[in-house]
Parts: sequence; structure tokens; C-alpha cells
Amino acid sequence: MTNDLPFARDYDGETHALLEGVFERAWEQLEERHLLAGQPENATEVREELAARIADAYEKGERDPETIQFVALRAFDSRLKPDQTKT
Repeated sequence: MTNDLPFARDYDGETHALLEGVFERAWEQLEERHLLAGQPENATEVREELAARIADAYEKGERDPETIQFVALRAFDSRLKPDQTKT
């Protein structure tokens, strides 16, 4: 599912597996938060943005998967209603 993500070809296998795992967990959280509710046409754009934010956090030196996920998801908080930001 994630082979089409921007970071898929830029990292070694171990790093790719780490980033892919972070992406999958973060994507599930976005779906749980109903970010895409009623707007499935935006899914590709959101997936690309999420992948880019994950890769950016990694490139800036973050290696903890939970922190990478938190940093990537934080960018989407402004798109959610206040009661949707609780995880």
C-alpha cells in the first residue's frame, strides 16, 4: 500500500520499514479523526502530505516513531474540530 509514498525509494530497508509503520499508524489516526469524512477525493493529497511530514521529521533527526507520528499529525490538527483532536 505504501510503495507509492515519497519516501519509499529514498531510504534503506530498515528506515523504510520504520517510516512505513509510522505512516500506517498515523493514517489510521487520521481516519479515526474523520479528517477525510465526505472528502475521499482528497485522500491522495493528504497521504502525500502525511508522508512528506513524516520524512521531514526523520530528515531533521527524529528517530522515535511515536515522536515522528506526533509531529506529522500535529500539522493536521488545525483541520479538525476541537473535540476531534483528542486521541
